[in-house]
Amino acid sequence: MPVFTYEVMERGGMIRTGEREATAAEALQTNLTREGLFVIDIRRKGGLAWLGGGGGSGHSQALHDALARLTARVKITDLVLFTGQLAAMIEAGLHLLRSLTALAEETLNKYFKGVIENVGSDVAQGQSLADAMGKHPRAFNQFYVSLIRVGEASGGLPVARVRTMDEVEARGTARQRFNMVLLTIFGMSGLFMAAIGVYGVMSYSVQQRTREMGVRMALGAQVSDLRNKIISQGMLLALFGLAVGLGGAFWLTRFLTSFLFGVKAWDPIAFIVTPLLLGAVALFAVWIPARRTTRVDPMTALRLE
Repeated sequence: MPVFTYEVMERGGMIRTGEREATAAEALQTNLTREGLFVIDIRRKGGLAWLGGGGGSGHSQALHDALARLTARVKITDLVLFTGQLAAMIEAGLHLLRSLTALAEETLNKYFKGVIENVGSDVAQGQSLADAMGKHPRAFNQFYVSLIRVGEASGGLPVARVRTMDEVEARGTARQRFNMVLLTIFGMSGLFMAAIGVYGVMSYSVQQRTREMGVRMALGAQVSDLRNKIISQGMLLALFGLAVGLGGAFWLTRFLTSFLFGVKAWDPIAFIVTPLLLGAVALFAVWIPARRTTRVDPMTALRLE
């Protein structure tokens, strides 16, 4: 039986060599892989190197070149240790994101630590592990990423965190929704304060005309005519204010477009309901004092300063 020399890497990152009898190089590679070793080189004793069947020494040299490029910033020992620990955590049922977080905390290589953290962040955003690793070719070369991709496709590795489309949409629009909630709170507060202000101004303006109303009633004016006159004059002032407010609101919509989500800047409901509400408040603020003023005895109204 022929004798082969081999060079392998253990899970801990240690490289060792040895000799072993085997029927063929392929059989030896299979046995070494089953033992959890990463095969770097296999050659028949006294012959040429073999790796992957029929490649000769060129395959071995290509692998060494690939490993050299791979370890430009990340040592092969760190990568092998990372791979072994990640596989052990996943086999133990630990979540992929938690595994990546734990490995990032344990890694001493600052560059590799940052790479693992970025990979975990991308996976948390919904990307596959292979796609996330593919963004860092100085740490994970194409061959390594391809192995991860095959593992994900075969079910040997967990895919990225599965999320419903509603959850993806909710996460993507979370900031806009938060801004909308704030604008809604501020808008309702502003509307409430505007309603109070309109009521106070209109009520005060009507009460200031109490003496005038007393003089008019003393001269024979009808109560209903006076009441209608007060209401019409007060509402004319309110309508003028609403017109100015609507014009300003239309002009300011250009600055609110980036904060809105789910509604248009020219939302018809907002531009119809708000003026109607403020108009109703103004009517109420005018009608109540006008009704009270016209019920006052003319002699009492004339004595008011």
